[in-house]
Amino acid sequence: MRRYFPNFPGLPGILRSAGCGLLGLALTVLQPLRVEATFEPIPMGAAWAQENFNIISMVGFHGRIYAGTQRRRDLEAQPPVPGGLQVLCIYLEGEAWKWYEACPTGFESGDGLGWQNFSVTAMHVFQDRLYVGTWNQHTGAQLWRTRPGVTHPLGIEDWERVDPASFAGFAVTSMVTFQDRLYAGIFTQGLPILHPACGVWRSPDGLSWSRVNLPGFLNPFNSDATTLAVHGESLYAGTENGFFYDALRIGSGTEIWRTDGGDYPDIAFSWRQVNANGFGRTGSNVFNRNTLMMVSYQGSLYAGTENLHTGAELWRYDGTGWEQVLFAGEPTRNTQAIPYHSGAVFQGDLYICTTNPFTGAEVWRLSNSEWSRVNERGFAAHHGSAMAPLVYNDRLVVVGNGGPQGGRLYSIGPSLEGDRDADGVPDESDNCPYQSNSSQVDTDQNGVGDDCQDDDGDGVPRLYDCDDQDPLFHPGASDPFDDGIDRDCNGADPGDWEWDDDGIDSNGNGQDNCGTIPVRGPLRGLFAFVAPWTLVFLALVRLKRKHRR
Repeated sequence: MRRYFPNFPGLPGILRSAGCGLLGLALTVLQPLRVEATFEPIPMGAAWAQENFNIISMVGFHGRIYAGTQRRRDLEAQPPVPGGLQVLCIYLEGEAWKWYEACPTGFESGDGLGWQNFSVTAMHVFQDRLYVGTWNQHTGAQLWRTRPGVTHPLGIEDWERVDPASFAGFAVTSMVTFQDRLYAGIFTQGLPILHPACGVWRSPDGLSWSRVNLPGFLNPFNSDATTLAVHGESLYAGTENGFFYDALRIGSGTEIWRTDGGDYPDIAFSWRQVNANGFGRTGSNVFNRNTLMMVSYQGSLYAGTENLHTGAELWRYDGTGWEQVLFAGEPTRNTQAIPYHSGAVFQGDLYICTTNPFTGAEVWRLSNSEWSRVNERGFAAHHGSAMAPLVYNDRLVVVGNGGPQGGRLYSIGPSLEGDRDADGVPDESDNCPYQSNSSQVDTDQNGVGDDCQDDDGDGVPRLYDCDDQDPLFHPGASDPFDDGIDRDCNGADPGDWEWDDDGIDSNGNGQDNCGTIPVRGPLRGLFAFVAPWTLVFLALVRLKRKHRR
């Protein structure tokens, strides 16, 4: 399952990566250069909180925010959890924030299969139409757009499906406009000998599509064109390479490819890789498995990675080479990703969001060549991931996902009149100003609200700590295997999983590493040799057939 989404109930994202993906809180976290708690919660009302939305992407369209959610169907839960993505329309009316669902759940069209479209993986505006790309591992990725003249869609009649069957992938994970054409990056999943590797597709009108790269850029382990970005006069594609690493130990790390465009089919041969695999300084770095974010800013291209082993990295490209500019030289494993849709430019500054399940999501700002963190970790609501920044009505709006309250919106911009947590209690008299607690309960009368108090000093407030009297129990704590005790507050004992390079042999296998690799030795080597050349052969055969037509 994909690993670039944040962790929250029902989502199998990066925080649930098995085995090597689990990390310990005991590792040191990068300390901020300067902290400015400037993000304020946006009050969305009781109905919003009840829905517990998990927002993956946002885009502006005709003066409103359109947000795409992820929601899987879980029939084993009690009561059963319905499935299917949602597209939310969010807007300001006077001083009040309002919202509604802009399409049926999962783009349900009467066949009962809307639950299969469980995530909005990309959104984009092209030729004054809103495009929504889905993740559907049952029948394949879908691409929907608003019908001509529709500015505020309300139901299925306002949408039309425009994806070709030839996408042959499970998700439309990225979209961008380049040289007046719409480009889409496709995630293929599956073993490379069974599915072609990632694709980049192009359309002049959103209806007629052509593939403009060779499958996987001739690397079968490039399973996704996760992110697309325009920088200067070129189009850049960042890949996922390492999808199979935990299970098969194959892959070499994320790749960045560049093209200057051109006519089909010549453009398929025009791409050039511009980074070392996984941004490896000496060879490849397979742990930098995915480039989830790219953004152009002040003459440079910034690329952010997912790295569950040694921590996320942010790299800057000046057209000739790459330089690591954030989280460099520090043990930052807890910051696991610069996640999907997580970079934006606002009022001349660059903002970057992160995923950190242990001490909370962070938002960083680059201003006048200086980096600073500009939020309380986790927005003081224990959100594990910040993502999808969007400029709207002179505000920078950011999503916080992973907290017990579900996805919430935060903004930098017009003040909330001295009530940063929007709980109705002015900051000057609020005993918990960054966490909504209208009741102001303070049991021990120490001036700190119960929802913010941290009795055991482990850095996790009582509200989110399963045992606030013992510092060894908290989200992200080391949780030795199969002893019947849940120390990391996830509701389960980890069994025989082992954390990688944490200094502890917690599963008793005699070594400090992840213990089980299904494919080893000669079999793995044979697979790694045969699979790439099989895919190359199939790609050339397919291209030759197209030329004959």
